[in-house]
Amino acid sequence: MAQIELPAELILYIVECLIPSAAPVVFGPQHMVTRTLRSLTLVCKLVSRTAKHLLIKHCLYLDSGHRLDRLLEVTSPFALASQNAHCSSFPAGLFLSPFPKENLNIPSIAWQLDHLSLAVSGGLARLLIDMPLRHLYPEDDHLRVRPILREAFKRMTMLEEFCSVRDELYLSTKEGMQEPAIWSFWPRLQRLALYNVAIESSQFIEGLRQCENLTHLVLVRPDGLAEGVPAEQIGSEFLPAIQRLVIVNTAEGFLHSTHVDQRTWEESFVGRLHALRSSSGSGDADAGDSDSESGSVASYLSLRVPFGRDEDIEICQEWLSAQAVNGTLWGISDDRQILI
Repeated sequence: MAQIELPAELILYIVECLIPSAAPVVFGPQHMVTRTLRSLTLVCKLVSRTAKHLLIKHCLYLDSGHRLDRLLEVTSPFALASQNAHCSSFPAGLFLSPFPKENLNIPSIAWQLDHLSLAVSGGLARLLIDMPLRHLYPEDDHLRVRPILREAFKRMTMLEEFCSVRDELYLSTKEGMQEPAIWSFWPRLQRLALYNVAIESSQFIEGLRQCENLTHLVLVRPDGLAEGVPAEQIGSEFLPAIQRLVIVNTAEGFLHSTHVDQRTWEESFVGRLHALRSSSGSGDADAGDSDSESGSVASYLSLRVPFGRDEDIEICQEWLSAQAVNGTLWGISDDRQILI
């Protein structure tokens, strides 16, 4: 029987069809898509090239220093940047968690992230990080890890979507100095999700003031919901493009953070943002994804606590990571929310 040879274009089309139209931010290392693409890199030169491009574009899930080292061993950052200039292999999304759970003081990993940043910063649009940023204070940073990381993230100016699962991304480099949040340097940023940020702080509010294109803001276990914010900090030009603010916590977490009277709420971050939106006339029926009942841009999502668990921190972080990786974080529908 004569062998039937498929055209090269059809073979490559079949390989590319491994990526669904509604792909997540990034496929994990054990996902079937990632494993299949890794196997295809060993088939032949034709298929291998396409499979490697798809791995770079859709499967950069770097959850350890070892995975980061391996990536940079097999792919020179500068070769990757040069290659990306001629094809569409820039990562569509990137998951970064190369540090141990409670140790940021590892200069070698910081330098590797700096090298990776050089390679992907020209095209990376979606970034998710899980890093122990609070486990190294500026006064203890004798090896100068924080400045390396700060510059590595600052240059990622093409980012449109960013999520930090564990800590905020300030990385101030001097003791007692409040440097601008790194995400405030990204002019294209549209979607931002942060864990346990102090929303009443001037550093946070000033960072948001620079985010003129921000449409979606997700705050998980935020501090300062009941704290007052000076009216002049949230003026008429504050978050002009915002469509939705989602605040996430467990029911018990909300009980501890939102027990306030009407006046206190009106002077809080959420209250002032609500007043600004109402006074600008954007709280009407045409206001995009706002809470249709209250006309507010803000809504609250209370997470269910599984039986036998009471670790609010881990539950919130696990939820945020899963939603961000899957790409479902920004489209949470009202029927999944408990408004309080």
